Amino acid sequence: MKFAELFTGFLICLLRILRLFSRKKTTIFMDNLYENNVECIDTYSQFVFMQKKGYKVYYILKRQNPFYEKLRKSKKLKNVIIVNGSDDIVKKAFVPLIFAKNIVTAFCNFNMKHPVKRLTADFFYSDKTINYIYLNHGVTFLKKWVLDYYSPKFYNKLVVSNVYEKEIYKKEAGWRDENLIECGLSRWGCLKKEKHQQKNIFIFFTWRTSFNKNNYEQSLYYKRLISFLTNSRLQKLLSQNNIHLKIAFHHAFNARNIFFEKCENFVHVVDASEISLHIKTADLFITDYSSIVFDFMFLDIPVIFYKLDWDDPKLNKEDIESAYYAMTKDRFLYNCFYYEGDVIDKIAFYIAHGFVLEKEFAEINSSFFYTKNNIQLLFAENLNKL
Repeated sequence: MKFAELFTGFLICLLRILRLFSRKKTTIFMDNLYENNVECIDTYSQFVFMQKKGYKVYYILKRQNPFYEKLRKSKKLKNVIIVNGSDDIVKKAFVPLIFAKNIVTAFCNFNMKHPVKRLTADFFYSDKTINYIYLNHGVTFLKKWVLDYYSPKFYNKLVVSNVYEKEIYKKEAGWRDENLIECGLSRWGCLKKEKHQQKNIFIFFTWRTSFNKNNYEQSLYYKRLISFLTNSRLQKLLSQNNIHLKIAFHHAFNARNIFFEKCENFVHVVDASEISLHIKTADLFITDYSSIVFDFMFLDIPVIFYKLDWDDPKLNKEDIESAYYAMTKDRFLYNCFYYEGDVIDKIAFYIAHGFVLEKEFAEINSSFFYTKNNIQLLFAENLNKL
């Protein structure tokens, strides 16, 4: 570790000297570099858009991610920099970093206790000729805890998607207006409903920090999820109306080797790296308080919020606080339920009404987006102006 730290420090010193004489015109993008089985779409979608438009852009990708093999086989690795992790960035992206104007990430890739990663993050943040930008992985509205990670202490600029989010970051995280980019998530530029014959209900509940490999089966989260999937009334509704039920699990489950094998008996399990493909053909979405809900709201796909473990005393303090914070946001949303029967009643309602979202709920959806048009172009223009 000592050699790696010294070597990275030397490269950063060299970069600082070379950057004094370089023309800053390059944008470097990166998604999740600390977990393997995560969908690469947040900044990759912006990278592809800007690459096609002729911008000088690079994308950093973890070799262990299945997306690497996909790009390699399809010969789409132009300007893609392959690393083994975020401690590899300075070495592997040395030349592009000489000319970097913007570095855009959608995940908190740097563990500040790791000396090499800390050096890298400090360099990105402290170099006044670099705009170090956090392009949110999800809308910050239902999860207050993320404010500690998306702080102006770590990033120079932050992308926000709506007025609610902007006020949260200003009041509770100390961001200033001039450092907030009013735009939206780049991946939304790829979101379009696809025509499909088969009706689909998609489920995704977010991660609980309380979970480990030995205790998750004792949680109300797990027990109530199994109860919901095996509910006889739900099974009858699905069978009579020829509706498919799909579920994806947060990438943190896979990273910690936590698998809900029992669920596979009752529902089709979707790989976490392919979620965006299933959003386009979903007719109804069910979640607790995952930020991915805004992707479905973007398309006006009906949403049901099922807070399935709000009363679990076995959750740790962080998860309890997260659940209650999300509950305070119910008044801004719709279809917020805490009991299985109420969820199934609403599923039956949407089946009976052809999965059409109520007009008043569509108006609520629209309040969470500055725009739904040309988001990737808008972000590219913002990068140019910085």
